[in-house]
Amino acid sequence: RWTRPWTLISWAFLTVGITLGSWWAYYELGWGGWWFWDPVENAAFVPWLISVAMFHSLIATERRGLYRNWSLLLSILAFSSSILGTFLVRSGILTSVHSFALDPERGIFILLIFSYFILGSLIIYALRNNKFPGKSTYSMVSREFGFLLNNILLVVLAISIMFGTLFPLIYEAIYEGKQISVGAPYYEILILPFAVGLSLLQGVALYLGWNTTKDFSFLNRLLIESVSLFLVINLFIFFFFGRFSWGSLLTVALFCWVVAGNLIETIYRSAGLKEFMEVISKRIGLIVAHLGTAFLILGIGIVSTFSIEREVVLSEGEEYQLGDTIFHFKNITQLEGPNYFSKVASINVKKRNSTFEINAEKRNYLTSNQIMTEAGIKPGFFEDHYITLGDQLKNKTWSFKLQVKPFVRWIWFGAILIALGTFLSTFRNMKRSYE
Repeated sequence: RWTRPWTLISWAFLTVGITLGSWWAYYELGWGGWWFWDPVENAAFVPWLISVAMFHSLIATERRGLYRNWSLLLSILAFSSSILGTFLVRSGILTSVHSFALDPERGIFILLIFSYFILGSLIIYALRNNKFPGKSTYSMVSREFGFLLNNILLVVLAISIMFGTLFPLIYEAIYEGKQISVGAPYYEILILPFAVGLSLLQGVALYLGWNTTKDFSFLNRLLIESVSLFLVINLFIFFFFGRFSWGSLLTVALFCWVVAGNLIETIYRSAGLKEFMEVISKRIGLIVAHLGTAFLILGIGIVSTFSIEREVVLSEGEEYQLGDTIFHFKNITQLEGPNYFSKVASINVKKRNSTFEINAEKRNYLTSNQIMTEAGIKPGFFEDHYITLGDQLKNKTWSFKLQVKPFVRWIWFGAILIALGTFLSTFRNMKRSYE
């Protein structure tokens, strides 16, 4: 009970940090992505995953006295992976737009900190872990087993991501300078089955009983609610995009399952508004965080499936049609900033019955003579229009990268809900700890 609030609040701040990093990458790097499976991004994601496993394990530890040794080991792993991430970011051992230093001496110092705390913790854990017995019996259709399965999926996923992150370094050390890279396809194939498994668990988690589950009538209602919502959302997607895809169908199915299991089923099981409000007040943090996961999954699936982009060459006055969007390149103007000179491309965008203008820039900073790209972004609730100005090929002719990114903001909305739900759970747990 005393440990959970600290676990939750640290994880909530890590969630906020990762979300801000994703937002920064989208706005500042100019390639239009929100996640690149960069080694430094992975260094933050691994402790995030282990911490999720830890505070779910702590629920079983608090309520049933189970997994005490496992919860303690997860806390050591979460802390060690965060220090390892600091080493990767600050030592210069990895090349990344997110790394902050190229200082081997600093890296050695961080490695010594890592060795002292982690080896010390693991030695004490190995000597004393038999002091916390936690024996109990439970069935495979119980909440305890659900937490165990959740932990296994999260920890295996975290280890697999860390392996992909460190493997190029190990390979280069073994084969003396030969380099290999582990790219996004490895992680995308890896994460899919884990995302499906974790989403299925989230949908039923609230309705599994401790020790065993005797009533499974909720499954029939969950299926009906999920299928009904699935049909409605897919009709909207077909109206919006004019087509389906296997990726979007799977994404919408997972979204509907989590929403039905956390919100719709909660409404159904409540006898009235008063009882519903009582349930919500008890589970508000959990429900908000799980709904955030659903919106995050939906945003990722839709933007990955229906996002379109082209690299084009346009002269002033020319236009290019991308899907049902027409981009008209008006002109290039010069702009002087406080410490830079900028070339600004003005593009008129026509989308159905609306017209708007987007400005994309290339800035030359005077002090460093460094050229930076400032993407032109027109944000929207359902889609973003994203333009990056490339190089000048000849007089009044420039290269551009044009992108239409549907539902991309739902990713950050989901992440904010996850963090908000976690903060709410933190305050509730703190209140219980002091009562």
